[in-house]
Parts: sequence; structure tokens; C-alpha cells
Amino acid sequence: EGIHSLMDVFSSFISFLGIKISKKPADQKHPYGHFKFEVLAGTIVTLTLFLTGIYTLYEAYQKFKNPLPIEMPIIALTVMAFSALINEIMARLKIHYGKKENSVALLSDGFHSRVDVFSSLAVFAGLIFTRYWIFLDPLLAFLIGLYVIKESFSLGKEAIDSLLDVSAPPAVEEKIKEIVKGQGIQLENLKTQKKGSVFTANLEIILPNNLKVEEATKISENLREKLTKEISNLSYIAIQIKSHEMETGFYRPIFLGFGRGFGWRHR
Repeated sequence: EGIHSLMDVFSSFISFLGIKISKKPADQKHPYGHFKFEVLAGTIVTLTLFLTGIYTLYEAYQKFKNPLPIEMPIIALTVMAFSALINEIMARLKIHYGKKENSVALLSDGFHSRVDVFSSLAVFAGLIFTRYWIFLDPLLAFLIGLYVIKESFSLGKEAIDSLLDVSAPPAVEEKIKEIVKGQGIQLENLKTQKKGSVFTANLEIILPNNLKVEEATKISENLREKLTKEISNLSYIAIQIKSHEMETGFYRPIFLGFGRGFGWRHR
């Protein structure tokens, strides 16, 4: 349990570094920003979580082979109960804000803290009831190990999806289509990518051929403003006007060190 708590310090530090680096503004080498550093941190934490599960299964197996009576003074049980309470509070906060900000790193770290809570409760129960059945402690440890591995696979899939630039969730794409339709614009094609906690979008639209380039650009700009206003984590938008053979691109200016706007580019 002490080793698990130490691993929590490590995973939280990795998550902190990943989120901090992801806030760096976009530059010439990273034109889409540094958001994937957060995903990388989440991947490392997820791998740590998986190894923790494997280690727990191994320890449970060893205890099944050589069960030993366990005794623990009241002060140690009190410390463990207090530790479980603090970990549960931290887990709830991390998971809540991880879901709110779509942060793989925070979610991974939150589930890591939640695993510590289950581990503490299992150890607590094992210490109290192992006197009645000596195999209860390793059995609980085995079940926790399986749960940890299961959660690590779920989080790992999320991290890998972000690293492989999968499309944004269907709800985000439907929102984009709804906004475009609401502007009375014909959407020819839509491609999105998930980049850590943000998304990018490439739109191909068709406007009446009799519109002047300036008018088409104005419509495109209004659409871009509407999209960035309605979808807060849409960090980059490229709009290609097929009827006028032109494209506009925009990087959302993100404050507090999250990024910077590059403005429009026309071609």
C-alpha cells in the first residue's frame, strides 16, 4: 500500500508535466500545438497502472502459495483509512475535471488514485477478516489486480486513439454539421482529428458561384467564428470553399499559455 502511494506521487508528477508542456503555444516545429504531450503523459500513467495490476496479481499468487497470518496495530489501520479518504477525494476531483477538460492524463491519474482507494479498502478488510479465512487477503488482492488491468486497457485505448489522430466524437461532428446547416451552407465534406484534449476540423463547403471572393471569405469567416464560439475545444479550423477554389485556416488563440492564434491564411 505504501508502494502504491509512492507510485501515485510519480504518476501525478508525470501528469503535471504532461499538462504543463501541453499548454505551451504552437510554434514552427509544432504548428498544431503541444497537446499530445498530455496524451503521452496519460499513456505513461496508464502503463504504470497496468504494471501495478500485474504486480498485484503476482503478490496475490505468492500469498495464495504461502498464506501468513497478518496483524496490524490500530494506528496503522487509522492511517490507512485516512489515506483512503484523501485518495477518494483526489480521485473524484481528477476524474471530474479529466472528463470536463477531456484530459487523458487527468483521467488516468484519477483512476490510479481510485485504484489506491479500492486497494486500501481491500487491505483494510483483509486485515480485519483474515483471521477468519486466511486466503481472504490474497483473494481481494487478486480481484483488485484484475480490476486495475481492466481499467488500464480502457484508458490505454483512449490514449492510443488520441496518439493516432482518430476522429472527434460523433457528438462533436454532429454539432459542426448542425452549425454549418444553421448558417445555410452546403457541407461537402468534414474531417476531424482528436489531438489530446482538443479537436481540429477540415471542412469543404460549397457556396453559390456568383458570389465574389470577398463575399465568400466573409461567409467563411462568419462560419469559423460561429464554430469557435459554439465548440470551445475546437483549436484549429480549415475551411475549403470548393466553389471558389480557396481555403482559409484558423488557429484558435488560446490564452494562459495554451496556444496562440496564427490568424487567417488565404490561397
